[in-house]
Amino acid sequence: MDDGLEREPLVTETWAATRIGTIYEVRLKDGRIKYNVRVVDEGREKPFVDKFFKHEHQARHFLYDKLIKTQEVRN
Repeated sequence: MDDGLEREPLVTETWAATRIGTIYEVRLKDGRIKYNVRVVDEGREKPFVDKFFKHEHQARHFLYDKLIKTQEVRN
């Protein structure tokens, strides 16, 4: 932003986005069942994580151990 004005920051606030992770059971047209992990920011429709798994335990592991625990370590 260069509008010719001189700015000096006094306070900066950072908000963490609320993320919603959901595991879906998906029935395919050929009868197979897959498990879909989707994670979206609250208020948005398009997921930034959209991954399919063959088994439910794989989807749970991905959501809890890879996404949630990794995010906790970063904070």
